[in-house]
Amino acid sequence: MLKIDKNKFRNLLNFWIPLCGVCLLDIPTFSQNQKFFATKRNDIHNIQKSIISTAEYLMDEWEISYVYGGNKLENPALCKKCSLCLAKKKSMVSRKSRHFCPICSACSLDCTHFIQLVYRNAGLNMRYIDTRTMLKSSEKSLLKKFLLVTIADLQDSIPGDILVYTGHAVILERIEDGGYGDIIHVTAGKDIKQPGQGVQKERKVYLSRFRGHLKKILRHKFVHETVSKVKVSSSQQGAPPRLRKVIPNF
Repeated sequence: MLKIDKNKFRNLLNFWIPLCGVCLLDIPTFSQNQKFFATKRNDIHNIQKSIISTAEYLMDEWEISYVYGGNKLENPALCKKCSLCLAKKKSMVSRKSRHFCPICSACSLDCTHFIQLVYRNAGLNMRYIDTRTMLKSSEKSLLKKFLLVTIADLQDSIPGDILVYTGHAVILERIEDGGYGDIIHVTAGKDIKQPGQGVQKERKVYLSRFRGHLKKILRHKFVHETVSKVKVSSSQQGAPPRLRKVIPNF
């Protein structure tokens, strides 16, 4: 049987895939724990669980600091060193953090790289896209280049969707009546007491005005297609779909 050196194969992918127009982060392989992948690719509940549980895993098990432009999580030890450096330099919200603390280039995230990492480790192919591109791109361009479907109304959003504000993006965990809900994101906001606590869950926020006005709602194409199939199946069976208020249960 042919044996493949996994490290060499991964390095080869890291070299060639970006040349083909697909951003591949140098990220740890969380897939070793099958909890973070949908066991049935046509099951929307499992897909939602994969997205939310991956985000919660990063929040609970990693000491991640927000750094502008941060795009790697090489290992937990480097994340801890980054946090210590930022605490010493008192620069955890500075766009120059990576200059003051070069170690953070190896282990830190910003909001959009966090979303990409979560989606990809939940089994969804996703190119990197920043908030500026999310907001300025047309619906057609977002779908063609990034496999992102634009959702017109907040009431149609479901867990795992991306909520986009000016300069910030978050993952929707749950939506409630009245436009309130829970989100998970990477932030350097006022609630962060120290570096290493960048991944945060915010509960019962008013989603339309969380970070200014809500500008866009985006959903991965595969998730959107799966939702559509579930709705068609439910309507054929005479039962209304109940996706909007799904609460992941791990």
